[in-house]
Amino acid sequence: MYLRKLTSDTQHHASLRSLVVDDGTLNQAFQWLCRQRINYSHNSDIWDFIQNWKHRKADFIAQVMSGDYQFSPLQRYHINGETLSCWSAQDAMLLKAMTLVLQDHLGLRLPACCFHLVGAGGIKQALSQVKTQLHPG
Repeated sequence: MYLRKLTSDTQHHASLRSLVVDDGTLNQAFQWLCRQRINYSHNSDIWDFIQNWKHRKADFIAQVMSGDYQFSPLQRYHINGETLSCWSAQDAMLLKAMTLVLQDHLGLRLPACCFHLVGAGGIKQALSQVKTQLHPG
């Protein structure tokens, strides 16, 4: 029983990983990343990432599929008295690709009361629900 469940979980994870590295998903994540970082400094890793993505893509996919991909340390920048945290360009793209896949995969399983999700009503819907629960009728 345990071995069968483990095998099933392993196959399920491999299936999710293959969805993450699907060309359509990666292209969507890449385009999102380019839009998000269009105004980043000329010293940002985004420019090297964009320039070399075609050459690195196969290795990236192989690392994700094998489960060997490792995220880089989160970078912290101090600008005008604020501390900003930033993932590397490659990590940010993978996180976006994972988000795209998991939104589709988990969307049907999440309860309707998850108001923080896009399209679920946000704070207004959450407050309305609380009001209804506190003062039924």
